[in-house]
Amino acid sequence: MSDFDVNPKKLVVFKLGSKYVFKQYFDQKEIFSKLGDYYNQSKYRFEFTEPDKDHVFDTLNEHYYRPQITHELTPYCVGKERYTKHASILKNSVSQRMIQDYNIFLMKDSFSVEKAIQDGATPVKELEIERTTDEICDPKKWK
Repeated sequence: MSDFDVNPKKLVVFKLGSKYVFKQYFDQKEIFSKLGDYYNQSKYRFEFTEPDKDHVFDTLNEHYYRPQITHELTPYCVGKERYTKHASILKNSVSQRMIQDYNIFLMKDSFSVEKAIQDGATPVKELEIERTTDEICDPKKWK
C-alpha cells in the first residue's frame, strides 16, 4: 500500500472514425517513450487504433492518467471566424477543420474550451452556420 494518495488526471480520448486520439504534454520522458510510437508529429497528438487501446490505456493508468473515451464532440467544439488570430486556440486543439467562414476546433478538454472562448472562439452550437451541430461534430467527419 502506498504512503500517499494520487488523484489520477482525467484525459479525454476522442474516437474519430477508426482512430482514438488525444493531446497531452507529458513532462515525464518515460511515459512519452512508451507511447512515442503513437505520436503523430505533424498533428501534435497521439493516435492509435482498437488493437492498441489496452496497451495505451494501461500505460496511461500506470502514470496516473485516467483516460476517458468520448463519442460526444459537441462540448469540445468551438469556432472562430476565418482569417482571425487563432494560434492560442490551435495549440490546445486535437483537430481543426474549416466550415464556411469558420475554423472549427476540437479542443483537448473542457479547460481548453473555456480558454478558447476567452480567446474569442464561440461554442459551435452558438455559431450561425448552415449545418447542424450534429453534422459539424460528427466524429466520422473529423480526422
